[in-house]
Amino acid sequence: MAYSDKETARLKEFDSVTYDQAVALGVELGKSTKSVISKVQSLEIPYIRKPVPAKRPTPETKAQIVAQIEQATGDLDLSGLVGATLPALAALRDFVTA
Repeated sequence: MAYSDKETARLKEFDSVTYDQAVALGVELGKSTKSVISKVQSLEIPYIRKPVPAKRPTPETKAQIVAQIEQATGDLDLSGLVGATLPALAALRDFVTA
């Protein structure tokens, strides 16, 4: 997709381009968003990426929950509880630490 001088001039009006602006420019110019982003970068106009969503936090492991229960009960050896389900362990921990 070649850009005309008029289209290139339109892109050069921006000091920087965000993803949302690239989408809008793509619609306005009849180009794909990816093409607009590539052209903006080739013109050395700063492109500001859209924010990456945060990753989900790492869930607690059963061993971590059992360790918390052990601490709450005076460091009893409860290693056999690791075979229990995660929801059951979490409920027991909440009960013991409440």
